[in-house]
Amino acid sequence: MLSKFAFFVLSGYVALFVPVCSNRPGTPTLWGLDKSYNVYRWNPAKKKLEKAPGSFTVLAEGADGDLWALNGTHEIFHYAPTQKNWYRDAGSLTSLSIGSLKNAWGLDADGNVFHYKPAYDVWVSVPGKLVQVSAAADGAVWAIGKSGRPYRFDARKQAWTAMPGRLSRFAVGSAARVWGIDSSHHVVRFDAVRQDWEVIPGDLTQLSVGPAGDVWGLDNTGHAHRFDPSSKRFTDIPGSFADIAVSADGTAWAVNRGTGEISWFDSATQTWKDTGAAAAQIAVG
Repeated sequence: MLSKFAFFVLSGYVALFVPVCSNRPGTPTLWGLDKSYNVYRWNPAKKKLEKAPGSFTVLAEGADGDLWALNGTHEIFHYAPTQKNWYRDAGSLTSLSIGSLKNAWGLDADGNVFHYKPAYDVWVSVPGKLVQVSAAADGAVWAIGKSGRPYRFDARKQAWTAMPGRLSRFAVGSAARVWGIDSSHHVVRFDAVRQDWEVIPGDLTQLSVGPAGDVWGLDNTGHAHRFDPSSKRFTDIPGSFADIAVSADGTAWAVNRGTGEISWFDSATQTWKDTGAAAAQIAVG
């Protein structure tokens, strides 16, 4: 598959790190992009970043470790773990949401929707014009239209079902764990029984939901908040961050607002642990 196309040349300035999910065999790692979009992989034994093939502007990973990337001209690349290299896939996308190999989605520059079919190694067009799509490992897919209207994808009908409300952002951990933020930064989660949104106390600008239901967010000052299911409220966790994300095993990863330092939350000690690596933003598998 590596022989399909040659790949990647790009320079730039954004850094992005992708923690590899720890629900797979082996030691969790970090993938990253430096300021010139060069790819690096975190070596946990040596505690340093090591150069890896590739030059991209976007990395996105599923809970099963399926890893995709986009370059500056919106070309699509898929990582082949056995060859430890990338191959180019046909198509052009500007954003990705990867739940798993079987639930990979993307949008192009015009908001057209595409879904990856692994059996044929091809991205196929799906009806709809959207501004955000969020895919989970269990096959759930939600999206937001240009008016803020939320939609849920019906896999049997291969069509979008309009849902109530207006949202500005989605975070989907699974079919049973669908969260959102409205235009006023109010947090909501979908109640499958009522088929409507439940308002959760707390105003946040960013949300991340893991497959097991772990929910973290940031407010407009960068403070981290973790959802407590027993009280149905968010708890303020010390720290000021620019980005936060939850991996498949429930671990929260965050980027320090001032230094760009990547940290992970140790649930045993209830403290943030520094990795020694820096980034501008993160995405987790």
